[in-house]
Amino acid sequence: TSGSVSINGVPSSDGGIGIEQHMPAPIIIDRKPSVDDSATVLDHIISSVPEKGSRHSDRRDPPDPILIESVANDFAAILGLTQEQLKSTPSSLSPSEQFLCGIVCGCVSSVHPLLPSTLTDALQHGIRYPILCLDELFDFERPDIPRRCSEGIDRLVALGSVVVIATHKPHHWEKLTQRRVVALSSGRILSEAVFEKGTATTMQ
Repeated sequence: TSGSVSINGVPSSDGGIGIEQHMPAPIIIDRKPSVDDSATVLDHIISSVPEKGSRHSDRRDPPDPILIESVANDFAAILGLTQEQLKSTPSSLSPSEQFLCGIVCGCVSSVHPLLPSTLTDALQHGIRYPILCLDELFDFERPDIPRRCSEGIDRLVALGSVVVIATHKPHHWEKLTQRRVVALSSGRILSEAVFEKGTATTMQ
């Protein structure tokens, strides 16, 4: 996967405009996480947070590890992973749960640059929700796997997350209760429709 991410037409990597200081980092997820059983699911999620290039690099106090663990637990719960699953090893998860684990990793990495230093500050002021792109993530999986992940993604979006799903198999996502479907061909928009609880509205 290659390319760049722009927000309102401005590259998100352009530090001179200040966008990165106020928005979560857009995260592209294009594969199931490759993890072993050397650590628990939760430990793998926490260790996936990037250290290099963090916007915390010039800040005196990076986020408390307790805060990062709390954020990981919260996103895991939203997406449908239980505490028992988080304490288990990755090989014990079903295929759909392994994909959810990867999405949790993306959530934590997206919001990490904007996290305050302490859990107390986060509870007082709240945190932003992530910006994710699932790039053909489930296109080569059985249809039941993305359907099992749809409920958690629905909850994530309902809370304020931005989730873009780039796919050649939009029928995999018909279970999402709220979605905007944009059909593209050679970079041109062929059609656009908004679905809310099974009802479609065609955009002009």
